[in-house]
Amino acid sequence: NLYGKLTELKLLINTLCLDLYVNYPRLHTKVSTSILRLSFLKRCRCLKRPPQIFRIKTSKLTPLKSLIDAAQLAETCLLNNAITSKQEEIHYLKKCLASSDKKYLLERNEREISNVQKALDRKFNWLKKQDVTLWKDWPDKSASAQTGFVKNSSHQHYSAKRKRNSMKKERRALKRIRKCAANALDSGSVVNLTSFDIPPEAIVVLAKRIGFIPTSRHNHLQAKIDANAALARLCKRTKGLLKTYDPEVSTSLDPIDEQLHDIELPSCLRRPFFTTPESSEDALVDGLCEDVLSVVENLKPASIKSNLNRYEKLGLKWILAEAKKGELQFVKADKGGALCIMERAAMKNLELDMLSDTTQFTCLGEADPIPDVFNTMLDLWRLGETLGHVSREESYKVVGLCDSGRPSTLSLYKPGVPYFYGLLKIHKLKPTELVHGKKIPLRLVNDLSQSSTVRSDKFLNWKFLQPLQDEFCKDLVQDSTEALRWLEDIAGSNSVGLSGFSWDFSSLYDSLSPELVLEALTFAIAELRPDWSDEFVDWLIKLVELSLSSCFGKYGNSWYLNRSGIATGGSLSVSLANIAVYYALRCTIFDSENNPKELLSMRRFVDDLTGLWTGTLEEFVSWSNSVNLNLHRLGLSIKDNKAEPWDFNKPGSYTSFLDIKFMFSNVGDLSTDINIKATDARVFLNYSSYHPRQTFPSIVYSQGLRYRRIINDPIRLFRRLDELKGCFIKSVYPKKMVERIFDDVVKRPRNLNYQKKDKKPPNEIMWTQTYGPGTSTIIKVVKEANKMLQKCPVWAKNDKVIGVVNKRPKNLGDMIFKRKRLALSSGKSLGTYSCSPLISQNRSKKRGRPCTCCPMMSHCDSLVSSSTGKSFKLPEGNCRSRNIVYCAECSLCKKQYTGKSTNKLQTRIAGHRSHVGNVDDGISESDERTLAEHLQEIHHLHSVDTFNSNYTFSVLEVSPQNL
Repeated sequence: NLYGKLTELKLLINTLCLDLYVNYPRLHTKVSTSILRLSFLKRCRCLKRPPQIFRIKTSKLTPLKSLIDAAQLAETCLLNNAITSKQEEIHYLKKCLASSDKKYLLERNEREISNVQKALDRKFNWLKKQDVTLWKDWPDKSASAQTGFVKNSSHQHYSAKRKRNSMKKERRALKRIRKCAANALDSGSVVNLTSFDIPPEAIVVLAKRIGFIPTSRHNHLQAKIDANAALARLCKRTKGLLKTYDPEVSTSLDPIDEQLHDIELPSCLRRPFFTTPESSEDALVDGLCEDVLSVVENLKPASIKSNLNRYEKLGLKWILAEAKKGELQFVKADKGGALCIMERAAMKNLELDMLSDTTQFTCLGEADPIPDVFNTMLDLWRLGETLGHVSREESYKVVGLCDSGRPSTLSLYKPGVPYFYGLLKIHKLKPTELVHGKKIPLRLVNDLSQSSTVRSDKFLNWKFLQPLQDEFCKDLVQDSTEALRWLEDIAGSNSVGLSGFSWDFSSLYDSLSPELVLEALTFAIAELRPDWSDEFVDWLIKLVELSLSSCFGKYGNSWYLNRSGIATGGSLSVSLANIAVYYALRCTIFDSENNPKELLSMRRFVDDLTGLWTGTLEEFVSWSNSVNLNLHRLGLSIKDNKAEPWDFNKPGSYTSFLDIKFMFSNVGDLSTDINIKATDARVFLNYSSYHPRQTFPSIVYSQGLRYRRIINDPIRLFRRLDELKGCFIKSVYPKKMVERIFDDVVKRPRNLNYQKKDKKPPNEIMWTQTYGPGTSTIIKVVKEANKMLQKCPVWAKNDKVIGVVNKRPKNLGDMIFKRKRLALSSGKSLGTYSCSPLISQNRSKKRGRPCTCCPMMSHCDSLVSSSTGKSFKLPEGNCRSRNIVYCAECSLCKKQYTGKSTNKLQTRIAGHRSHVGNVDDGISESDERTLAEHLQEIHHLHSVDTFNSNYTFSVLEVSPQNL
């Protein structure tokens, strides 16, 4: 009967086949699939096999024969039921076909029928093979079957299968990790200069580059600080607006409070604002601040899935552990963006070799020269304030001079410790030479971001030197866009037969002598600032001279002075270098007899110079030699490329300048292209980095606009954008996103005009927060707060009062670069020690008055709490450490006192010591008297000597100097 029904159904299907294909293709697919499955079930009825739950090997069938026979009968019944249900399904589809129901009219899927046919055939063939071999290929489950734990046997089977699958996945993941690590080492993005192998997991993490940010957690304390700062600005601003409130005037035009928005000074000199909200004298604003702070206080956002897999997390953990130990050092390459791994001892030897060069550096010993320079700078500012060169307000806000003439005690104005660190010049070596034991060229950098004159230098550069540089240097371009505009102007005139050349000054900052810099500065002031008085010029020159002569840096326990040139990282370096170079070019080219008519025009960006020449190559070489000879007399020189004399390019050949390559054809047409340097790795921020999602489209869009602006030929633009797309895909950027953005870039017209940016912030109050899991919640809270502020009269005309700005969390570079700690490390273990050798130690020569606090240091690297018994590791510190949390322990009763100080530890100890013997009776509210009261009331000791002998101090935590 089954065969007869099947034959009738096939005849029906064949009759209606054409109609199904034309009108009901999806219904035809369903019917065909059902027929295939019915045929498969029918074929399976001939197989004599034990049921799936009792399949065991032949040798163990006899003890369970009766059970297996019953199970076979049961499975046969189940198979008949399946055939019956499949027949019912076919009949139901037949009725649907007859009713012509339009809901089955879907798109045709012919591949599904063939896939089902192949799958069923494979399955039946495998079952038939098992029927022949009596299921010998099936896993042995006899033990579980004999004990009667059938379900447990199946569970164990699937558990073992999951375990095998997980092991396969783990092996594949490890294989991918090793492959990515090998690619990183082969491409040069990570360079291993150590004597041992680095774990591949760590190499994969380092290959993501130093800008990569691992997924961060919600920083509850930082979120509260940011919220308090923003709401404090809101309250203070509201309070100021209520005093001068006029409903007819927009609040955006009102003057901004001086303490909150420092208009007169650049952002690099403004004092950071951190406080808690005070009363704004407006009930709505005060209530809003309380509600927002309550939300931030109770904010517990859900954790976000990490952007590192399990192996990469292990690699990051290994990297951080090695960076903390200090035995390995992670060093950024000087050019190209590669990351080098080097043993600390080898890196220290390279840095000490450069510092020992007496032609470039002078060792000043262990004496700190910073206080003397800082006091000299303050004296010059006092003189400038007296003579009227700077105002009273500028003196306080820039260098911290109070009304009394004394320096401010705020840590903002206190100088830090400048230090030296090295960058490896691996681009000067071949890849085969980058091995352990090879001496790598090094560029030594002096970090002057916390020098004694840094705030004074920033002010002088902003107010005087940078405007003077822009007006004096006629050959200067600020970026590649201005260089393109210069080329476009020339292309519109007589540009036939123009040759290009490009020069590069050799070690410009090291070659510039302070005498040449001061001579050029004096010349520029005399030419362009005749209204400046002689007293003011003399005051300005002294400050610049002080800055140039105070390029100190510390390495280990010794101080070094840079003897050659000017500091590379100084705040005045760029402006002074531009003025000095233009002055040297005026003396040798522009204002001399060495200015030939063949030289059409020249432009310069710091030490990179390009120009256009109308003469022959021989004339250009002769002129270049004479120019370089004249520059040698001033201490400067130009690099001479041996392949191309003086980098001269004839008409029809490209000339490189910044990130531009330009060429004038024989008929005068200008062609521009992107200039990719050999040291450029062309690797962008990894797409998996924990940045706001809009960051990555912005990077792609900005790079595409850069190519669109530079390249003036559409065909060449398409080719270069296709190359750039490959670089983005290499950094795991989605291909479709890159293509969509580049399509939009190509449609935009080429624009070389500058867009005027509004310097005014888009919102009255800016809420700066660290990007993290709670960012979206805070944005929603700010959005609701802006709606509530519309009801406040003083903010009614402002659509958006509070704006949110994200700052990034710590990236990989912040985690692994320990430059300052390694440079200033004295080589001894961590802990609290003396700032100078103790009197008990054999010193051949006394150096001034000994420190009275040195014997009171704990001289150990750990501390055990007397109340909890917990042990704490101590950071490196001494009695001169600032911004600290410290602990004082009484040697008589072992009780401990914990305090904090922004001053030096020895200053804080002196404050405690000053109250010994002067403690009044009764309870004192002064925390500074606690140690003296303890000795007097508990141990009945009243002398200063007992204080010095019975207290030991330890530094528990050291905060940044610019806190």
